Amino acid sequence: MTGIVTDIGIFIGQYLRGVEVNFARLNLHLTVLGGFFIGCVVGSFLSALYGFDALLIVVVVLFLSGMSYTIFRLITEKSN
Repeated sequence: MTGIVTDIGIFIGQYLRGVEVNFARLNLHLTVLGGFFIGCVVGSFLSALYGFDALLIVVVVLFLSGMSYTIFRLITEKSN
């Protein structure tokens, strides 16, 4: 995360100096940083509520995401 924060600082410095800034890359860095902080906050609350079982929520979400993507790839591969 320190590299992302450093890059955001560089983007801000470039913008203040009037240098052209790649806003798509800045948006990506801000999204990753925001997701990290949201994950920290939500993870803390879930851990306080459910303890170690809070990891099961993450496991289920990741499993369903992976299966959905696999099914999507199989369907789109057959149509080509």
